[in-house]
Amino acid sequence: MTRKEDLLKKKKGEVIPDAKIESISAKKKPPLLVMIIIFVILFIFIVGAFTNLFFPSTSTQTEDNSKFIQEYENLNDKQDEEGNPYFEVSIENSVKVEYASYDQLEELLAGETGVVLLGMATSSPCRSLVPILLDAAWEIGLDRIYYIPVSEQELALHYSEVIQPSTDQEFIDNQIFVPTLLIIKDGEVVDTLIGTSVTDSPSFSVISDEDRQEVKEALIEKLSLVITCSDAC
Repeated sequence: MTRKEDLLKKKKGEVIPDAKIESISAKKKPPLLVMIIIFVILFIFIVGAFTNLFFPSTSTQTEDNSKFIQEYENLNDKQDEEGNPYFEVSIENSVKVEYASYDQLEELLAGETGVVLLGMATSSPCRSLVPILLDAAWEIGLDRIYYIPVSEQELALHYSEVIQPSTDQEFIDNQIFVPTLLIIKDGEVVDTLIGTSVTDSPSFSVISDEDRQEVKEALIEKLSLVITCSDAC
């Protein structure tokens, strides 16, 4: 019913139904509420943009750390295809772990400095080494560790098959094994660790405190080669 018809009814003394009046008034949205909603949406957008603009690495770094820890710890209490239990991993001292690619490894070899770990979460030697490595890195204040997850298909390949041999590093033609730790300073591989002798147990189920401490001290010596004052001071 139009407003003109309502006026005619009013003149005749007819009563306009309340429901009709409510439906007409309901069409009017409070402008203040709309403005508040728009303001909240804009505020959330601005805060999100500000965070990503000025702190992009913090979020990514947290995601990488969580992903890395979950990748290793989620296999606890599980078994491999042959029915053998995976080595239990407990990561206490978490340092900055950044997932990397072979392209980034090539960039480091072109003149950068960093520590690169090539590993596989299903590998017992990797699982036994990772907690000790992170503990050693945390103790000396290493800035970050680059982590390249190696697939089953990449094992035993030559490095030159997965990255461009743009450097004269001797390791470039060696086969890929896990774990492999590369200590790179100014583009030069100054030290490595290929495989691990953390334990003599075939199942890597038992690591003595003495063996753990010995490996940790060896890792600290290697990692210290790339430590700068900005990392540990």
